[in-house]
Amino acid sequence: MAVAETLTTLELGNYAAVEERAAREKVLKAQCERENLSKQDGECILTATSKGEVAWCPKPLIVPTRIGESTGAGSAGSAGSGSGPALTGICETYVRTLERFARCSKLPAETSRQLQQSISLLRATYAQYMTPSTIESCKMANDATTQAMLGIGC
Repeated sequence: MAVAETLTTLELGNYAAVEERAAREKVLKAQCERENLSKQDGECILTATSKGEVAWCPKPLIVPTRIGESTGAGSAGSAGSGSGPALTGICETYVRTLERFARCSKLPAETSRQLQQSISLLRATYAQYMTPSTIESCKMANDATTQAMLGIGC
């Protein structure tokens, strides 16, 4: 499983002994199956290039999740899986696009921090007020954010 391989590499590095990598990969593959990772969960992990980036995935497996975490004053964020209210469709896609954007190294640190704080609020708002106009807004916002990311090289 590619996700287990990626997690093993991020956790142990490229130069770990073959036996050590194989054993850890087997454990992580079983964990992936137990956690019932979705395609989107796997894609998030596969695009991560560090443990820090994996932490922003809904099911990071090898590190504590940072989704919903507050880095400033106020709410301490969500507990448990940390993924916040469940979303589906284009609004989930949009929130995940924002999560990737927040990890872009080309963003100023303060902008990234503020965007990360806003994501959990946005997720909660979408889950509470899901209407046809919200869905259309998610589509337009996802398209715009994707173009902005491409524009700055993220």
